[in-house]
Amino acid sequence: MDIVTVSFLVLATLGAIAALLHMLGWVPPRYKRVLSHLQSEFASKVGVEVENALERVSVRARTSMEADAAAFQAQAQAADASDMTSALQSLKRGVGVEKMYKRQVDSAMAEAILGPAKPILAQFAPGLLDTLEHNPSLLPMIIEHPLFQKYIAPRIAALLGQQGNVSVENNEWSPGLGR
Repeated sequence: MDIVTVSFLVLATLGAIAALLHMLGWVPPRYKRVLSHLQSEFASKVGVEVENALERVSVRARTSMEADAAAFQAQAQAADASDMTSALQSLKRGVGVEKMYKRQVDSAMAEAILGPAKPILAQFAPGLLDTLEHNPSLLPMIIEHPLFQKYIAPRIAALLGQQGNVSVENNEWSPGLGR
């Protein structure tokens, strides 16, 4: 046997004895110190790395969720604004249509009330006739006006062949006005 083989056998025997002692629970004190130092150092490094990784993941997740929430909120606000604008336009359109119908009805009523008196108003008060044609809703106010009662109504009555005074009380087209 040469020296190399003997050294391998001695080292193998020492290794087997160390493994047997290790299995039985005996660990050399220096080995324990080195092992505990390595474990604590490794554990702290691993802990720091894991903590940093979790922090990066949570920051990414938080920013992603905040961006999604902001996008969702902007989309909801845009939808709300669009719905509000649409509803407001519908209301305005409805009011406009109602005003148009009211103007048509006012025009028809003024035409019916002023029918025979229009030529007379054109002769004696063309500005008043023009005002009534543009805004027929002013007719009750004009009929109730004292100057109309004093100056224009008697002329209309005389030209229409009526002897009585034209007043709100005698006006069958607007009952209840002036009372």
